[in-house]
Amino acid sequence: EAELRAALRAVGLDVRTAEDESAILRTHILDGWKAYQPTLLASSPSPELVMQALEEGERWRRCVAALDGGALRHTRIIASKP
Repeated sequence: EAELRAALRAVGLDVRTAEDESAILRTHILDGWKAYQPTLLASSPSPELVMQALEEGERWRRCVAALDGGALRHTRIIASKP
């Protein structure tokens, strides 16, 4: 976070907020998939759609794993010109 603040200051921005929202993003991802599953299953999806959903789910699973492991962070930044 300190490096990010310094980089933004270097381009003339005043950082007012820099908050790690990784846990919030993780919750949104998991809640979104939980809500999507019943809709998908109720629609009698084609095999192609099932494959696309599985591939997309795997991408989001890797994202959650990276968030959990610390390899990825989601930071909310609010910055402005002084």
